Amino acid sequence: MNHQITADQPTTCIATTTGSGCQRPRPEAQTLRDFSDRPADSRRPSHSGKRSRRTVTTSILVSALATVSLGLLPTQVHARNWTLQEEISGNQFFDEFFWWPYGDPTHGTVSYQSESNAIKQNLSYVDENTGRFVIRPDSNSFVDPSSEGRASVRMHSKKPMRDGLLVAKISKMPVGCGTWPAFWTVTTDQWPNGGEIDILEGVNAVSTSSKPNLASLHTVDGCTIGAGKSVNSTGYSYQENCSYQPGCSQQFSADNTYGTDFNENGGGYFAMLRDTAPGGNGISVYFWPDDAKSVPIAVSAAPGSAPRRVITSPEDLAPGGNNNTLNKLPDKTYQWGLPAAFFANTAPGTTAKGGSCQMDQFFDADHTIIINLTFCGDWAGAVWSSDPVCSRLAPTCEEYVRNNPHAFDNASFEFDYIRLYSSQNSQGAGSVILGKGLGSGRPGWMAIIGVSLATCFTAGLLLF
Repeated sequence: MNHQITADQPTTCIATTTGSGCQRPRPEAQTLRDFSDRPADSRRPSHSGKRSRRTVTTSILVSALATVSLGLLPTQVHARNWTLQEEISGNQFFDEFFWWPYGDPTHGTVSYQSESNAIKQNLSYVDENTGRFVIRPDSNSFVDPSSEGRASVRMHSKKPMRDGLLVAKISKMPVGCGTWPAFWTVTTDQWPNGGEIDILEGVNAVSTSSKPNLASLHTVDGCTIGAGKSVNSTGYSYQENCSYQPGCSQQFSADNTYGTDFNENGGGYFAMLRDTAPGGNGISVYFWPDDAKSVPIAVSAAPGSAPRRVITSPEDLAPGGNNNTLNKLPDKTYQWGLPAAFFANTAPGTTAKGGSCQMDQFFDADHTIIINLTFCGDWAGAVWSSDPVCSRLAPTCEEYVRNNPHAFDNASFEFDYIRLYSSQNSQGAGSVILGKGLGSGRPGWMAIIGVSLATCFTAGLLLF
């Protein structure tokens, strides 16, 4: 059966951080995605289910054989033409996401609120001074031990994300002992069938114990990544087996990618490039701090001014190569460089630095984008006793979260925008991300012959 949730029509909904909320006067019943096949709310249940193999139609205009060495990517690498599909900012978040009012599948000390309750409690609003979309937990109330936990927000995109580029400008993220914020995408199937991609995630962030951001994958059995430092990213692999929990992960190299250091630096830009179809590169997560001198325009442009396309074209950026396409840009500095985390998509029967993951077998075409803040639970609560700062504040994470409301005054997400690009070459013609199509793009330039994957990633992404 489908959950029937009351949704609201697009209206101006601006509130201050001290206001009582905002009015959205025209409620309308809206049928949302069927979540009834998921156990107790869908994320990270106990091990169950077999690998789901879906037929993924792939339209590839031109493919070329690339030279491959140990640690590099698949035997076939395809240029992509990513086309801008949608931008979400301000009040558009209310239209493009729904608020998850059910229990926490990660067993957190949290009570997720419906959209209407979140607005009434000022847990979801657009800041009237900055125009940013804000979600935050309740920071006024003591929480009764018999209740689920502290009121907070979990949001799911109403439309699916497929292969493409997901960009987010985040100016602030939740910090503090007991917090577990995340920005991620996940299968609409029975987890972990169909996979999960964690873009921004961590726990118990305080100034003295914050660690860099952790990007992770979760799949069924059979997907692994190489260990240690990768030549294709600036991160470091701590977990190699992507199956179930804890999944495979790469930790970013810079402290300002998460927590207090992230906020003190004014936040930053995240970009997740998902290319999981046969011949695709894999999954890359990029990060640029707010004060970075050079950020790709597709990532940093204000809503309404981003380029319509992003293409991967290492030949055009290679020394001595054909750089005619660069003349269409205001300058020639838009090379993305190495991602902060990279997970290789390998061809059948091949490995990449000890890892092997044919991603179309592990990641569904459709993923849901999720933004949430929970407390304690299976991660933040589990490591509470070993945290040198947080463990001094209360015997357990749960006691601390329930009895210290003002500890969460700064535990908020502030999103400037989310931007989505997709490729008609990635998951079949007409494939879009959260698609309110802004027009179809012409075919990308397919010119990767005899180029190793190392060249592909050091050359980076070219904006067009």
